[in-house]
Amino acid sequence: MQSGGDARAPEACIDAWMGLNATPIERCRRVMADIEAGGVFNLATLSVALREMRNLLQSSAQPVLSRNGRGDAAQVPELRAALPTHAP
Repeated sequence: MQSGGDARAPEACIDAWMGLNATPIERCRRVMADIEAGGVFNLATLSVALREMRNLLQSSAQPVLSRNGRGDAAQVPELRAALPTHAP
């Protein structure tokens, strides 16, 4: 992102991403909450947390890739609406 644009653009992009990925985000939050509630923080729980975050990232990238075949977020209507516009 470039500086000097609309200050709300990053928030709008994040909101759009969260809207498109509500289910995997909720699953990741539940897993993290379960780890915290368990009170055990070791390599096993770290591995679970990292795996869940990786799954979130992979699943959130998939809709963009499958919608336009290129992975271009500007071509996905929900994300395009959130991107800043730049005057020439």
